[in-house]
Amino acid sequence: MRYSARVDVVAFLARHPPFDSLDPDDLSHLSHGVTVERYPAGAVILRQAGEPSRFLYVVREGAVEILDDERPIDLMGEGELLGEWSLLAGSGPSATVRAHEDTECYLIDRLEAERLLGSQQGLAFIARAMHRRVARATGRDPEAASTELRSVGSMVNRPPVTCPPDTPVTEAAALMTRERISCLLIPRDGGWGILTDRDLRSRVVAAGRGFDTPIETVASFPVGTVPEDTPAGEVL
Repeated sequence: MRYSARVDVVAFLARHPPFDSLDPDDLSHLSHGVTVERYPAGAVILRQAGEPSRFLYVVREGAVEILDDERPIDLMGEGELLGEWSLLAGSGPSATVRAHEDTECYLIDRLEAERLLGSQQGLAFIARAMHRRVARATGRDPEAASTELRSVGSMVNRPPVTCPPDTPVTEAAALMTRERISCLLIPRDGGWGILTDRDLRSRVVAAGRGFDTPIETVASFPVGTVPEDTPAGEVL
């Protein structure tokens, strides 16, 4: 990157959190690893459940939309960060990021991003950003969205109800009724599957299957999982 371009990067980042908390030397060092990428309107930058993000993206100009199952849930503009959760966790993005209009982004490599976001200021920024995004996505007051920052593990109030994969659907349905639950977890091949009320309706009753059908033939494998310390907003 030419010196004049690097000066522009430093000046831009210094106006936006969490970069505004860096001292000038650290910000100058970080700018050496920044590349610039331009995306035409409609271009997918990150795909939901796709490859983990390899960069921390900063919107330089333009706007990007965030989509959950192709449904727009947020619009992000100048100075906002993209891909931080996927980058830090090494997991597929929880939503699709698409250029809403012609957009230019600064791309910060993984090591620099981890150094930045792993600091106390960086972690505090991530928490505040998630708070704001959840509030915007749900149309709720930011204070009302604070629950979305809690870890999902802290919300679990009972052990999961499980069933062997060869259990007949009639026994599984009876178990769900007794336990007053709408789904069962099914261990198989070292992972988990899930059987839901909807599966029983659409894949058994509506499909005319017998009630002795093994649940593994109508359940979904594998079920998506997250670590227990994942924020509820990220799971949503």
